Amino acid sequence: MQMQQGLAGTQMLGMRALPSLLHVAAAQQHALAAATAAVHHQQQYQQPWQQQCLRSRCVCAAAALAEPLLEQQAADPYKPFFSSRAKIAEACVPWLKQSRTRSNLHKNFAFEELYEGDLSSVLIATCRANSEKVVVKAFKRDALERRLDLQQKVKQEWEVHASLRHPNIISAYLGMEDATGVKLFMEYAGDSDAYSFINAKQRLCLREDDARQLVADVLTALQYMHSQGIVHRDIKSENVFRTASGVWKLGDFGSSLRVGDERLLARQVLKLEGTFSFAAPEYISIWSAFTKAQLTAATSFKLDSWSVGALAYDVLCGRAPFAEREDISRDDEKYAILNKEPSYPGGLSYEAVSFMMQALEKNRQKRPSIAQLQAHPWFDGLAKQQQQQQQQQQAPQ
Repeated sequence: MQMQQGLAGTQMLGMRALPSLLHVAAAQQHALAAATAAVHHQQQYQQPWQQQCLRSRCVCAAAALAEPLLEQQAADPYKPFFSSRAKIAEACVPWLKQSRTRSNLHKNFAFEELYEGDLSSVLIATCRANSEKVVVKAFKRDALERRLDLQQKVKQEWEVHASLRHPNIISAYLGMEDATGVKLFMEYAGDSDAYSFINAKQRLCLREDDARQLVADVLTALQYMHSQGIVHRDIKSENVFRTASGVWKLGDFGSSLRVGDERLLARQVLKLEGTFSFAAPEYISIWSAFTKAQLTAATSFKLDSWSVGALAYDVLCGRAPFAEREDISRDDEKYAILNKEPSYPGGLSYEAVSFMMQALEKNRQKRPSIAQLQAHPWFDGLAKQQQQQQQQQQAPQ
């Protein structure tokens, strides 16, 4: 009952509740953390399934505690609906409840569909009150109810994304459920991911200075994620987004997880995550057939180190490092990833090639960490480059 009251209040307030959510997120997180910590200290609740049950109850309690603050803050209609620093706790999200409440989202937002698949769709939502835009990742209810693995994947994506807060990471705003399914609201960084940005300029690749800035921003985001115990597992140009101010942000956390998360082994349906052409050899080697033990052993932060090298190659050379031709077969590409070295075109600096060679080290034990890649000499001139760009922007026209 307490859960229903807390969540019903949020739905009743509709999108007007969003400004207040920005103010109460921290309070919710503190309430949730305190309650969860108390549970874990109780000796009688040491079984994993008992802890998960009690954690769910703590989530509901945190949502209910936040409702009075929601009502107070929602009274001010002039506050922005979203903030780039928004951080919404998972306590705000009801999860596949039995009642299929209809939302009033279309009264508050105009939606433009960017993509639709069998399981989900991606939309741009424009607030009718102030024209602010957000991205909405919508998962279809029938697919969620039909597939347990999709439920697990969406829950994991939201838990990871909502826990991250960094200038080079797309911000998570709000998760909600209505009659059509589960919707995740997140920051709109602009119309261009790196792949589209390059295509829009009618080029195959970026200039080296621009590519270096992109890779540096992604490394900064990954260093933060790794400090939080999270591996991304799907670094590629389509998941890196450019803001109007030229900052690159990492997004799409559908493949991300906390290293050592026991739920990886608890899943009834086990799948490898990521994109084949950007995946590290230790993943490629078990892509077709693997066990839970193999998957656990292959999952580490070094997956992201490799993928950053593949990303750098893609934006500098115009293709994935081992996709030597467009019609390359999966078997041929797998053989190349496991046994060959990529070819590097002329015109690249020694430092750029050295960076990619180190990141694309096939031996995981020898492959640099994200922190070590950040210290590579390729980035030595980046501060000077940024200073020159700022001076050019400030110079009188």
